Amino acid sequence: IVPDKEGFPKSLNTIAEIWRGEPRPKHLHLLDNDFFGGPLWRDRIREITDGGFKVCFSQGINTRLINQEAAEALASVNYQSTKFKEHRLYTAWDNFGDGEVFFRGVDVLEKAGVPPKHLMAYMLIGCDPTETWERIWIRFNRMVERGISPYPMVFDKSRRDLVCFQRWVI
Repeated sequence: IVPDKEGFPKSLNTIAEIWRGEPRPKHLHLLDNDFFGGPLWRDRIREITDGGFKVCFSQGINTRLINQEAAEALASVNYQSTKFKEHRLYTAWDNFGDGEVFFRGVDVLEKAGVPPKHLMAYMLIGCDPTETWERIWIRFNRMVERGISPYPMVFDKSRRDLVCFQRWVI
């Protein structure tokens, strides 16, 4: 539904236009919810690597749609957490039924050189009316077993049990 709400991806700025220049650090915090959806992502990757930038993709990389070329591009850049202290890519596994396609994307990333321990996966909980605690634990445990850091996002904050789970995980 994102394209209906926000429009289709389009490239607005080059990396040179985003970075404010010396003496600022070469840190880019890209607030793009579909980096690989735009037509010029290859150019942006090239600018990031050629410029020696560290980059944070905090809005998330859609592992359900990742392909080998995009995974190799991600592996080629110095991707970082929001604080630029460690390697981190952000993604999401929100729907229980997307498990296989989610892990297929994780496998593509890993094959390209992005280890699962570099992934933090937002995990929407409390939105799906068919969701059970069993399904929550299955998602959580499958990610932990692969080395992925789950980050629960509580949809209904009045659900104290889910808020307590979120606090325990974080």
